[in-house]
Amino acid sequence: MLKENLTGLQTTDRTIEEVDLDYSFLVDDAGSSVYIKFDGFEDELQMEQFAAFMEQHLSLIFTNSTKH
Repeated sequence: MLKENLTGLQTTDRTIEEVDLDYSFLVDDAGSSVYIKFDGFEDELQMEQFAAFMEQHLSLIFTNSTKH
């Protein structure tokens, strides 16, 4: 999870917390969608932080539109 430790107005120290998660792929044929389900969060805050991190960084993983 992404944590921000502010030590000043202009300095931000970011650390990544290591989390051991399980994941599974779910296919929705009717909606033509694939979902990735993550399990193993310690609490709701950790889950929310992971979701925020993924929302910010997922575009870095999928830099181009993918068509198959």
